[in-house]
Formats: sequence, C-alpha cells, structure tokens
Amino acid sequence: DLYGDLPDNERLTGWRPLYPGELLNRYNLALVQGLLIYSEELELTVADPDPAELRRLFKYLRFFRLLAEVSRGKGRRRRTSEPDLISLRISGPFAIFANTRKYALQLAAFFPAVVNVKEWTLAAKIRLGENRGELKLDQKCGLVSHYRNFSSYVPEEIRMFHRLFRERSVEWRIVGESPFLDGGGQEIVFPDLSFRRESDGTTLHLELFHRWHRGQLDRRLELLEREPEIPLLIGVDRALADDEAWAVLTEQRHPSLAVRMFRFRDFPGVERVTHLLNAFAAESFPGEKRHR
Repeated sequence: DLYGDLPDNERLTGWRPLYPGELLNRYNLALVQGLLIYSEELELTVADPDPAELRRLFKYLRFFRLLAEVSRGKGRRRRTSEPDLISLRISGPFAIFANTRKYALQLAAFFPAVVNVKEWTLAAKIRLGENRGELKLDQKCGLVSHYRNFSSYVPEEIRMFHRLFRERSVEWRIVGESPFLDGGGQEIVFPDLSFRRESDGTTLHLELFHRWHRGQLDRRLELLEREPEIPLLIGVDRALADDEAWAVLTEQRHPSLAVRMFRFRDFPGVERVTHLLNAFAAESFPGEKRHR
C-alpha cells in the first residue's frame, strides 16, 4: 500500500469485456497510432459545419498538451455552398528535441479524437529508421473511435483551478466556453481559458505553452507583436523557459509583451493569473468596456 503508486506495484483488477468488433476497431486504430509515434509532422484538415465538434477536438488537443498551428480556408472547396476548412499543423515527435517518447504517446493518444470528427483528412510524414514515407487517411477509411463523453471529463488540476478561482477572485469570472480568436491572415487562436471582469465586461483570454511548444510560442509572440489588440495573455511552463531564457524573451526579444506574460510550473496558480489579468487590463484599456 505504501508504494502502490509505483508502476511495478500497479495491479489490473478488472476490465470491461470487449466485443470482437470493438477489439478489431481498437486494433485498427493502434496500427495508425503506432506509425504516428514516428511522425515528423502531422497535418489535419477538418470541415467546420459544427463549431461544437471542432471545440471538442480542441479540448482533446489541449488535454494531451499538444499545440497546433490553426488556420482557416486552406484547401477551400470548389463549390462555395460547402463549408470552409480548418487546417491544423501539429509537430511530430521527431520535431521535438526533448521528452520525445512521452510526446509521441500523447500524439498517438490524440488520434482517436480525430476519428470522431465527421469529415477529416490526415497527412503525416513518417520516419522509420532510414525509411521515409507519408501516411494519408480520411473519414472514408472506416476507423472507429472508442472515445466517448469526453466533454463531461475535466482533469483534476483544471477543476481545482476553477474552484480556487471562484473562491479567491473578486473581480474576474471564468467564461464557460473560450471562443476562437481571429489572429488575422486566416490564423485562428483557441485559448485555454477566458475571463470576464464583472464590473465592465472586459474579456481576456489565456493560452498556455508547455515544454514542447517552443516553436508555437515564438509564432504566437510574433502574432501579438503584429496584432497587439488581441486580448490574449501567455503562460509559459518553466520547463520551456529557464531564468536565462525568460530574461531574453521578456527583456530583449519581446519587452512590449512582458505585461501579458508569466511563467508557471505544470499548471498556473490563481494568484499569478489574477495579478496578470489586473495588470494587463489596467495598462491596455483602463476603464474601457471591452468585449471580444
């Protein structure tokens, strides 16, 4: 009991039986997941007739701590009566310089969420030893996901943050569903959390960057330099930026964005987020009613 949390002492005490068809579906998914572990880059395109469907996909993306470059309109269809497309470009394990095994497993675990989308296409560059290849799939391949009812699942760290924020924040409240933000040039930003100030309706958004998101962080900061009116705050995992790297980032490369940036470890604290909300709101639009 004392060491029950160690992997060697974990015991499988039961499981829900699988029907033969369910087992076959899991096997087929695993064949694809096994290849994605060796991917250099993954490009996913989904049709967006249903915003709730796209939002669920992004929840899985965030849950597995993956980050995508998201754009609208790439691969626009010929018939104007059909919906535009959303393109997501996700770095593969071979594009990451550290912790590639864990990242690879999380990328593979994300794939069943893709299969739940009504219409999608996937292209991934695969590297197996000296061999190179490209994996191409779409909804016509007949894969079936076993992911169900994800919208009802909230990780413990997020539930705790929501509860503490309600208890400790007087001015700000967490918005139930974070909107998609228009980054200009067909780029889309999907924040992790959104906050509204009760007194005047000022709304700010927060995006978190973890240890694997070096390239995405650079691109997001470049976007905010071009579009400073986007009400977006940036949280950076300390595993991504040590003290020296943080000083270079905030004092040399992006000093104008320092007021909207902070560091965290694993998941941000309520006091740090509240302080940043107040500081950024006071500097950017004091007394101005802001909705976005």
